[in-house]
Amino acid sequence: MTIRNAQRDQMPFRFSVEPSDVESFARALDISSAAVPVFFLVRALPRALTQVLERSPVRPRLRDVRHAEQDIRVHRRPRVGEETVVTASLEDEGDYGFQRAAVVRTSVRGPAGDGIADLLTTLTLGPATGRGRLARQPAPVGTGPVVAAWSTVVPGDLPSRYAEASGDHNPIHLSETAAREAALPGVVLHGMATLHLAVTGLADRVLGGDDARLDLIHARFARPVRPDDIVDFAVRGIAPEGPYTLDALVAGRPVLKDTWFTAGGAAT
Repeated sequence: MTIRNAQRDQMPFRFSVEPSDVESFARALDISSAAVPVFFLVRALPRALTQVLERSPVRPRLRDVRHAEQDIRVHRRPRVGEETVVTASLEDEGDYGFQRAAVVRTSVRGPAGDGIADLLTTLTLGPATGRGRLARQPAPVGTGPVVAAWSTVVPGDLPSRYAEASGDHNPIHLSETAAREAALPGVVLHGMATLHLAVTGLADRVLGGDDARLDLIHARFARPVRPDDIVDFAVRGIAPEGPYTLDALVAGRPVLKDTWFTAGGAAT
């Protein structure tokens, strides 16, 4: 049976939006913005996920953990100088394909308790146990016209730059030896770094460069991306009020699946 108890293991901690952290984050990821990038919120994830996994009965090795899906719901852009409160909890456990997985909910709140963002992270932890499957939300079908398409060559140093920016230092992204011991072909890009390329590309080409207009980001990480890969992105608009769907391919094979965005204009 899967566990469904969003209140279990809540562990609040402070997450400060320091000017120096915002500057180093933007510099590491080549973001030029006077405001706090919405993607800065991912800096709260490593600590939140680690705290939940450390209290999980599975206790996986770090190199065995894989990022399978990510959902980010943005209520407003974080502000420079804010000291926010982050709460992480185990939302669900179950089989995800051939892997065992945990779903962690991370909520970021402002000093007055208002919502800034809610992040739902699915991590695979090892072989499936056959004791119940995770529920999967249906993805919108990207049948609309292509509104933007572009290709990006993944910089060779992006794994180390993203690790510095996000605080995610899983060795499969930094060490050839650790990656090969984890049955990977070599160092691979963080799934969230691939999603960052998609988010910034979409914002620049469709949203006038304003990522604060995004209020929902959802992605499933289908295959790892390696340094120097060429990622081909295509965005489709389903309807004026509907989501944008995104395809991301390397050598014709999807690296992001079930990926969509909605842009309702989150407050800046």
